[in-house]
Amino acid sequence: MIRRATPRDLPWLVELGARAFAALGDYRDILPAWLEQDNVSAWVAEHDGDRRGFTVVGIFVGDAVVPGGAPADENVADLLALAVEPTWQSRGLGRRLLDHAVAMASATAGAARLRELRLCVADDNFIGQRLYRTSGFERVVGDFGAYPGGQRAVRMVYPLAAAAPFTTR
Repeated sequence: MIRRATPRDLPWLVELGARAFAALGDYRDILPAWLEQDNVSAWVAEHDGDRRGFTVVGIFVGDAVVPGGAPADENVADLLALAVEPTWQSRGLGRRLLDHAVAMASATAGAARLRELRLCVADDNFIGQRLYRTSGFERVVGDFGAYPGGQRAVRMVYPLAAAAPFTTR
């Protein structure tokens, strides 16, 4: 089952995130800061009360990437984190969590004027890049900075349904 995270999940989320992303930097401060924002939500995969993985997704205004690399005045969903407990890796749980994030973003695309679901992944995370690519994400050409651990950030995007034009009455 994948359910919305609760405040009781926060210590586990931070602990798993710190382990999963240790090579990228210290996520013990980053994850709580993300989760304090109203536009960010976390989802937990669990079975019989055993938490096995999570995703963190944020909605951000006016920062979409459109063909040609120009920014668009629309909202984007950003997959900020996806982590799976080591004992549950390579069993399809990461893909289920990713599919859930895509489905949630797709379901709100029209109402929230979302153009894309995006993410950044470390340039040396070939397993993650393959997961995202085989799920329909495409790499965006450009310099998207580096993680505190020194890895270059690779931006990937999943196009959502065309956002409805904004009109005023």
